Amino acid sequence: MSTQLNTEEREIVETFERGELRRVAEVEAEMEAARQAARNTVKQTRRVTERASASPTRERERKVSSSRGCCRARSTSTCPAH
Repeated sequence: MSTQLNTEEREIVETFERGELRRVAEVEAEMEAARQAARNTVKQTRRVTERASASPTRERERKVSSSRGCCRARSTSTCPAH
């Protein structure tokens, strides 16, 4: 199996081979911090995606409600049905 490295991976290998990388004293703490950062990123991405997908839906509902004369798109005080 041939392993092709991209530019970033080659730079990491070269840095390692030059002896410029150092072991972290608290490996487990660093690993947990990285895991938590990844979890937070996924949560944030999910929230942004949910907001982005919900916004056009609400806008579409507002337009449909408005065209039907439904008060849900406007103030209920001006709606004759309510």
